[in-house]
Amino acid sequence: MKRFAVIGIDGAEPSIVDKLLKEGNLPTLAELKDKGAYSKLNTTLVSQSPVAWSSFQTGLTPAKHYIFDFIVRDPETMQLDIGMVNEKIVSGKKVFEKRIKGKACWHYLSEAKLFSLALFIPVTFPAEEIKGVVLSGMGTPDLRGTQGLPTIYSTASDEQKADVKKIELAERIVVAIEGPDNETVQAVLERKGEKIVIELQGQKDMLKEGCWSKWFRVKFANVEGVCRFKILKNNENELTVYLSPIAYSPFNPAASIAYPETLAKKLAEQFGVFKSLSFESDVYGLKEELIDEQTWLEDMRYTFETRFRIAKHLLQKTKWNYFAIDFFPVDRVQHLFWRFIDKEHAMYEESDYAELIEKTYIWLDEKLAELMPLLSDALLFVISDHGFQTYRKSVQVNKILLEEGFLAFKDKAECGSFADIDWSRTQAYALGFGSIYINLKGRERYGIVSEKDAESIKEDIKQALLKFSFDHMKPFIDVKTNEEAYEGNKDMPDLVPIYRPGFRASRETAIASVSSNEIIYDNKNKWSADHIGPFLPEHNAGIIFCSEPLALKNASILDLTPTALHYFNIPFEQLDGTSLLR
Repeated sequence: MKRFAVIGIDGAEPSIVDKLLKEGNLPTLAELKDKGAYSKLNTTLVSQSPVAWSSFQTGLTPAKHYIFDFIVRDPETMQLDIGMVNEKIVSGKKVFEKRIKGKACWHYLSEAKLFSLALFIPVTFPAEEIKGVVLSGMGTPDLRGTQGLPTIYSTASDEQKADVKKIELAERIVVAIEGPDNETVQAVLERKGEKIVIELQGQKDMLKEGCWSKWFRVKFANVEGVCRFKILKNNENELTVYLSPIAYSPFNPAASIAYPETLAKKLAEQFGVFKSLSFESDVYGLKEELIDEQTWLEDMRYTFETRFRIAKHLLQKTKWNYFAIDFFPVDRVQHLFWRFIDKEHAMYEESDYAELIEKTYIWLDEKLAELMPLLSDALLFVISDHGFQTYRKSVQVNKILLEEGFLAFKDKAECGSFADIDWSRTQAYALGFGSIYINLKGRERYGIVSEKDAESIKEDIKQALLKFSFDHMKPFIDVKTNEEAYEGNKDMPDLVPIYRPGFRASRETAIASVSSNEIIYDNKNKWSADHIGPFLPEHNAGIIFCSEPLALKNASILDLTPTALHYFNIPFEQLDGTSLLR
């Protein structure tokens, strides 16, 4: 039986892989290299995980699969949304629809009666019917519709916001757990000396400071979720309790987190709760300093190990032809712990965590060794969707557009949100992490720029960004036009700024706003490295290993689906990638 397998080490950076290979610290990958092939892997522009993995699964460019940024707008309503999935209300019920266009590799294989395992790949939510198994990955929201929002209940906090709830110190504390559509249910925290008893809808657990609870199933009116607690502090003066983001329950899924749907329950019962969340480990909690590094690492390791056991089980127990999985730890660790290895970063500090990034690569290599006997008869690829760069400086692109006269806020304000933009005086705006849109008549709801004038405005913006300098820093090295980046697809962004390594679009830019921060300011967030830039391809390539000695020079992430189809002799046309077997 012919078998084809792709293992993603999300975010694996070539320079780190090369170093560890040279030192002999990645024996599993070294064996693949020696027996087969190894090279850098070209990624997408922009190299966000949803964009790159969408090209992986379809063999299409972003211009054709329509996944191009984390945050997008509806030009008819000018509402902001997540760029991976559409959420609608149909007959009073929440319904999710894929944004991605094109056919995934496993759909081609299903038509050919071949069995696929597509596990935790970004932009596979909602999971669709195939001949095989789909477990959804990045793009899966939590019950509140976010990409993974935890809650902190604390007697020490004076804050009262979405993720931090003030509680009063008492022997018995009732807390509200927020679910979909602002619906809440109650949990009781009862202090028993050094221990806390947590009761939620008839389920109980008792734990000490520093301990995690079991997984609770929490029922709201129309949906069931799963969550767990950790006691962060418990003494006579303070109680601080962490509640994980509430994920869709695999025991009773109200959203398509798996196909077949009945498999989700079986896997959860056998291996424990596997979290179906866009950010499967709580990166938000750490980067917003709601939890510490150790708590995050415990959560990450639990999540990965659970997913790994599931993958190993499915490889052993199914007669599969195609296997693809995305392993996330390297990507997430680099995002959050790069600050411990970059001495020029504003958040740099000496720490034992400086070794964590390389240790995570080594750990993943050891886990790959466990899978190798199950993949010995497969044509195997190990890839990363992109590389990594330090993220030292944030750039407020909309502040540049404001100062250059391309954007305006109501009442001539110098700061504002997306809702504050004066569209009657705005020619262009930046949104997401790699997108600049012209306020075009006939496309944007409040468009004022004619097709005739759009080209000259794009050129003016390009020149303004390339000339821009702040405190002797020039963050941009190129600006790609729609034609260069998206093949002239007018539904795509009109301009894509290309950053020097170390720079990235700011948080404000992502949501089309401007703050009182400087145009370029130090990144003082634990999210200290990134890959979304956008960067030039040579600054952000991924890696590719193959079990066979194929010619991999100039290989692209778009090539994996054409290669699989070629391997199985399945005809394909009009894909942008090419087979690596030719």
